Parts: sequence; structure tokens; C-alpha cells
Amino acid sequence: MKQNKLFTLFSLTLLSGAPLTSIVQADIIKQDSSVITAVSNKDTKNSTKIEAKSSVTDTWGNTPWTFDADSGIVAITSGQLGTYKTSPWNRTDDKKIDGNQIKKIIFTGTTKAPDDCRALFRNLKSLTEIVGLEKLDTSDVTEMSAMFELCISLTSLDLSKLNVSKLNSTVDMFNQCKALTTLNLLELNTSSLTNMGRMFKGCTSLKSLDLSSFNTSNVTTMQGMFSDTSLSSLTLGGKFIGDDLDLSAPSALNERDDLTGNWIRQDGNSKSYSPKDFTANYGKDDLKSGTYIAEIKSSK
Repeated sequence: MKQNKLFTLFSLTLLSGAPLTSIVQADIIKQDSSVITAVSNKDTKNSTKIEAKSSVTDTWGNTPWTFDADSGIVAITSGQLGTYKTSPWNRTDDKKIDGNQIKKIIFTGTTKAPDDCRALFRNLKSLTEIVGLEKLDTSDVTEMSAMFELCISLTSLDLSKLNVSKLNSTVDMFNQCKALTTLNLLELNTSSLTNMGRMFKGCTSLKSLDLSSFNTSNVTTMQGMFSDTSLSSLTLGGKFIGDDLDLSAPSALNERDDLTGNWIRQDGNSKSYSPKDFTANYGKDDLKSGTYIAEIKSSK
């Protein structure tokens, strides 16, 4: 067959007077075009598959969720969540999404949290906002250790509507939330809380913290609770445990204030205390519930 084809081609060449090389090149170009077209069609199909994956839908526990890669939004509807290991960003199957692409999480309906919320949102480095967190039912939660740890882009959190009456541990809960400037923890029932170690460690942008509603009567350790923070205002109600909280000297409320490095009640109804003495003696003498700020050096 090949010989007949070549003989025909050779005969036509002699009759037409066209150079043999031109005809062969034309035939090769035609064949190459067919191959290129086939490859192009294949690439188009692959591209369609990739585009389809820009939106992923599945379940976490029995709770439906959807991730839109273009906006970076995870939308979570009603249901029962599984543990952090089965979250959309920690699962190990083909439905896993890249946690670094997540910018916002939205709870659209009442969602039951797992009893163990340890590391639930941990290490979502691009996450800036959680919307509808009040819809998360935490009434049976006992663990929130490292729940938001390493969420380094998260700027604000409001946990004031959560039921945490069974909560035991908040170890590392906000550890390294470096961008966090607003944190609402008011009205939480913390009567079961026992461990607050390193809870606010590394929250370098957090300047004001109100813990006045915290019941710390059953807390046994607060070790390193304020490590690597620089608060300018601290409002307290309950007791401190130990002198190892690593509370630093207060930062200035006003940039030009000349500070002594000591804490003092904002209303002036206390002596000034070094950070170590403040945490070691809180609850005694004049160190009562209230808001504490930096002592300013006397102008005299």
C-alpha cells in the first residue's frame, strides 16, 4: 500500500513539474495540523475539568459545605460537623481543598460543633473573617485547644454568643493570631474551664482585652497565657492563677505617653504593679476587678 502511494505521488510530481520536496512538505504539514488539533481539543477538555473544580461541594460530618476558589469562601450549612481531621482542608481524599486559599468562612445555618473542637480552624493562614459564628452550637464542646491557632490573617472574632458551659480547655486557642485586633469574649459561661495556658500567646496586634465575665474559679493553670503580647488595656473580673502568665509591661494608650512599665487601675484606685507582681497578687488588697492600663511617669 505504501509503495503504491509513493509511486502515485512520484508520478504526479513528474506530470505536474512540481518539486517533490514541496508536495511531501505539504503532506507532512497536513498531518501535523491534524495532530495539533487533536492535542488542542484534549487540552480544552482538561481545561474544562480544571474550571469545574473551582467550586467544590461535599460534606463535613453530615454538614454540606461548598468552597469557591475564586472568592476563597467556604459556606457551611446546617448539620453535625466532624472533627478537624475530616474538615475540608484537612481531609486526605480528592475533595481536600487548599487551606491557604480560604479567606472567609460563612455559617449559613445552625451547625452542631463536635465535642472536641481542638484545632478546628487551625493553620488557615489566609482566613480573615468568620461570618455567622453564633450559629455554631458549642453546647457540648469540652475542648477548644488550638481552635484558631496560626490563623495569622484573622482580624476579629466574636465568640460572645457561644455556649461554652462544658468547656475545659482553651490551651493555645488564639496562639499566633498575629493580626487579631478585636476579640469579644464577654458573657461566656466559663465555669467548667480548667486550663487557659498560652491562650493569647503571640497575639501581637491585640491591644485591648476584656475578661471581666470570665469565671476562673476552677482554672488550675494559666501558664504563658499572655506570652508575646503587648496589651495596653486589660479588664479583669475573676482571679489569676500563678505568676507564670508572662504578662508583659503595658503598652501606651497614647503614642507619646512616657511609661513606668507598671500596671495601674484606670480609675486610679490602686498602686502601680510590675507585670510579675500584678499577676501574682491580683485579687489581694487594691488589685480588684476593673480595667488596668499603663502607669504614666509623673511630669514633676
